[in-house]
Amino acid sequence: MIMSFQPRGNGVRVDEQALLNQVKRGNVQAFSALVDMYRERVLRLAFHLVGSYEDAEDVAQETFVRAYFSMNKYDPTRPFAPWIYRIATNLCMDNLRRRKARPQQVELPPHMELFNSEEEKESPEELILRDETHSQVLDAIQELPENYRAVLVLRYFEDLPYSEIAQILGTSEANVQMRLSRARQRLRERLKNIARECSP
Repeated sequence: MIMSFQPRGNGVRVDEQALLNQVKRGNVQAFSALVDMYRERVLRLAFHLVGSYEDAEDVAQETFVRAYFSMNKYDPTRPFAPWIYRIATNLCMDNLRRRKARPQQVELPPHMELFNSEEEKESPEELILRDETHSQVLDAIQELPENYRAVLVLRYFEDLPYSEIAQILGTSEANVQMRLSRARQRLRERLKNIARECSP
């Protein structure tokens, strides 16, 4: 089933560009394979933005539905990842605006990778506040304004370069760097407050 979020685990390396060309020609099986390639990344991105695994699953599924019916608008000469991430990010922002409430505590499903696992990297804790706990970082991110949350997640959880983040958010690289700097400052302040609240 195309919209299933269960990994296939067959270990087959698929040529993404070849799949995109086939999808543009209306090949549904090629789109299913493309979903397999991006399922976990989109689900992880959605989870970190909306803070709810159930909502993240809904957002991820809607992302692929919209992508499928918008493939005529996709330019195959440009990278696919920023395009699909932009759809997912916009849907997450819509979800947050409708909900108008952020979760008080975030729990990561045990089967889902927290970070982009394609290569080793420092965690946001190490990059932002090395002495804070993992759960505190997740909870604090959920309390940030939507635009700050998005830039932090895309940079530190998805390990995307400024250029791709700018494409996804529809802004300039300079603006991305400015938002990221402000987001880190807000996150530091929130984590310090959490530390004071938790201290005896």
